[in-house]
Amino acid sequence: MKCILYGLLGTFVSRYSEYEGYWLLGFLVAPGMTLQIDLLSDEPLSGEPTPESTAVTLARAKFRDQLLKAGYSQLCVVAAMLTVEEVVPTRQFGGGVSRYGYDVRFRAAATMDDGRSYHREVVVFVAPHDPAVELRSGGR
Repeated sequence: MKCILYGLLGTFVSRYSEYEGYWLLGFLVAPGMTLQIDLLSDEPLSGEPTPESTAVTLARAKFRDQLLKAGYSQLCVVAAMLTVEEVVPTRQFGGGVSRYGYDVRFRAAATMDDGRSYHREVVVFVAPHDPAVELRSGGR
C-alpha cells in the first residue's frame, strides 16, 4: 500500500494532471486552502467541470489505477483520503522567472480491511495559475 500511495502522489502532482490544458494544481492553490478527497467515493459530481471537481475525479481515478497496477482490489481498502493543504507562502525562481506561490502538502492515507494504516506525503511548490507565464499542453 505504501507504493500505491506513493504512486498516487507522484501521478497526481505531475504535469499530466491538467485542467483546460494547464497544470491543475495552479488552479487549486490559494491562501489557507485545504482540499480533502475521499478516494473511495463513487458519488457523482454534478455541474460543469471545475478545478476542484477535476481534482476529485482525477485523484479517484489515479488511486484506482494504482490499486489495479498493484493487483489490489478496492474492497480490501476501507478508507482512503487525499488531503491537499497550503503549508507556507514562498517564492521560487525558475526559467528566469520569479513566482510567488505556496509549498503545498499532499498527504495520501489508506486503511486496509485488516486495520493497518498507511500514509505518504510530499510537499510541492505550486504557483497560482498564470497563462502569461505558463504554456498550455500540446494535447489540448
